[in-house]
Amino acid sequence: APAGFVSVRPCQSTARRCNSPKTAGSGAASGQTSHKNNFYAGTFSDSRGGLNGTPSTAWTRTLPNIVNGYSNFAGSMTYLLNYTTNTWPGGTWLRSNGNPAGYGYKYLEWESLYGGFGNVNAQPTTPDLAFPNTPSITYAGPVNYPANALDFTSIAFSPATALNGGTTFSAMQWRIGEIYAPGIAGYVSGSERIYEVEQVWTSANITPFTATARVPLSSVEPGHTYRARVRHKDANGRWSHWSAPIQFAASAPSVVAFQQALVVSEMMYQPAAATAAELTQGWTDDDFEYLEVRNVGATPLDMTGVRFTKGVDFDFPAGLTLQPGASTLVVRNLAAFNARYSSGKPVAGAWTA
Repeated sequence: APAGFVSVRPCQSTARRCNSPKTAGSGAASGQTSHKNNFYAGTFSDSRGGLNGTPSTAWTRTLPNIVNGYSNFAGSMTYLLNYTTNTWPGGTWLRSNGNPAGYGYKYLEWESLYGGFGNVNAQPTTPDLAFPNTPSITYAGPVNYPANALDFTSIAFSPATALNGGTTFSAMQWRIGEIYAPGIAGYVSGSERIYEVEQVWTSANITPFTATARVPLSSVEPGHTYRARVRHKDANGRWSHWSAPIQFAASAPSVVAFQQALVVSEMMYQPAAATAAELTQGWTDDDFEYLEVRNVGATPLDMTGVRFTKGVDFDFPAGLTLQPGASTLVVRNLAAFNARYSSGKPVAGAWTA
């Protein structure tokens, strides 16, 4: 081998295993030793507990596809899949039951529904199933899902019917996740996939209950595919499951709402002359000009992507929403505006000439 390189001989073992410096050890098929050969060992004894306390977690793992005492990669992955999904054969599940089928899945269920993490010595007894009923949603926006009018509506809060359920609404939350995979419009074969779990936008906890929510324009891109969901929380702090999703492909923003509801309501184009004190600040008469725009419609306007391009140049900030009847100001010089007209007014920003 060239200087600085190590010659490596491919593994040719009929037992489908090789000794690797990364997994050096005694080779005994036990969880109490290091990993040498244990990944693919057909049977593997493990008595390590995941948490302090009793009973401990113990079983003998048996992989499929055993040849000469060892399985292979496919067998190891099958075991992991069965461990992490709900493959429990049925009946009451207990810790340290000796059966790894569905053990990881049921262990997490134990922690979340039975209070297991808070009391590691407890066996499952009665699950806490008193979380709110799973809500459902409908799309409430214009056809074709324009990116600036993605309105979704949730059904009312529905408390659990189980004993000790929280009967009072506490909060709700919306989320958007993108999906990009085979079968999705625009997917390019071989491209990296995008999964819904990689959230694009999650709302803050919303209270009081507000049935309809709008996804911010800044959170989506036309031509991309998304899924929307909502969940509810009761006064006891229990969240419902996420709703079934509505899947949609966002289209180009619609300008109809702006044409009908957004107006320039005031234009200060010839302000009073600058005072002596204002002149000492280097300001001229023109520095006190401003424009006011108002939403005269009945629904909120997401101003993301709205801009002035004639006379003045100004892009409204992403995420700025004008509620019905609300207004915002675009000024020439923010410092001059605040000095003359006082600060605290709803200024969206300063334009460039």
